[in-house]
Amino acid sequence: MDLSPLIGLQALQSLDLSDCGGVTDLAPLAGLQGLQSLGLRRTWVTDLAPLARLQGLQSLDLSSTGATDLGPLARLQGLQNLHLSDTVVTDLTPLARLQGLQNLHLSGTGVSDL
Repeated sequence: MDLSPLIGLQALQSLDLSDCGGVTDLAPLAGLQGLQSLGLRRTWVTDLAPLARLQGLQSLDLSSTGATDLGPLARLQGLQNLHLSDTVVTDLTPLARLQGLQNLHLSGTGVSDL
């Protein structure tokens, strides 16, 4: 699914792409600085790098995606809610400095050590 038509929507605050199986490339979302909530549940997303600059992001649902590397989320200080259920994520180290994180959903992941 081509997300490039969303590039200019700077005032967009919430976007739910859950169950849109064709979503793989998040690059068009990289400049959406107003985005506060992003739902990607059951998409084919694996690369989270385009999300690294979304400082306003408060809620992110990556449940049932192919995401494994949480490194791009390490500087999202506004992130409060993160859903990782049913992913193959095993390393939560990149989240260690997210002081504002309030809700973390890990059911069905490979996380064995907090």
